[in-house]
Amino acid sequence: MGDGVKVLDTTTGLIAQEISLTGVGEYAVDVLFNGDGSRAYVSARDSAAVVQIDTASYSVLEAFAVPAGMEGGKTALDPCTGAVHLVDWYESNLIRFDPVTEAMTSKPLGDSLWDLRVDPSGSTLYVTDRGLDVVHVLDVATLEVQATVSVGDDPWGIDITSDGALVVVACEDDRTVHFIDTAALTTTSLVLPAGAKPRDVDISADDARAYVPSGDLPGNDGVFEIDLATQSLTGLIDFGISANTNVVAVKPQPVACEP
Repeated sequence: MGDGVKVLDTTTGLIAQEISLTGVGEYAVDVLFNGDGSRAYVSARDSAAVVQIDTASYSVLEAFAVPAGMEGGKTALDPCTGAVHLVDWYESNLIRFDPVTEAMTSKPLGDSLWDLRVDPSGSTLYVTDRGLDVVHVLDVATLEVQATVSVGDDPWGIDITSDGALVVVACEDDRTVHFIDTAALTTTSLVLPAGAKPRDVDISADDARAYVPSGDLPGNDGVFEIDLATQSLTGLIDFGISANTNVVAVKPQPVACEP
């Protein structure tokens, strides 16, 4: 449908609504929901904006411009304040949008930022940096960097367990998945099979498994399943076709603030 958002009915698997973002949300990159699900926020690269959508009426409420010279990239919700954090697309700026005050602020960070997550306590923000091959660890309140953790080559996707104890990072160029102990800030890693190009990761609601899309494997593509207790690969959910899978989503974890 061009620039817009499709709303799927998860019961029927059919498209229930189509929301046009033409003129306000060109090149939609990412979407997230606030804590009660009443609002959706869409990050739009070419419009350099965050678009607010009413999920009851499926109507666009407003588009908020990101700071001048920046473009909207991947997003993450602060479960305690409702603030939306996003990265400047492939650049070196971190952006924060407060839906209550409608204030948009930014700060320089890293080299080539891609994805980010806020921990369940709302105290720590983790940001992948594809240019420096690290995860930046920031204090949410001040946005000051607390640590920088080295991971694999070209880190893309990131997710965190519901207790905030483990961060999982998918690194494309060396086909690794890295596990960060958030208390000690130490890492372990898992090498995926030859040909894998992991660009995303999502953790199951029970924190038992991580799912990583395979990329374009020799033969059939799919999603890798990883046991988080043992940090080992348990198998590939085989799609039976060459699909070059890049993004994955499972049933969401609770987003309520857990200080």
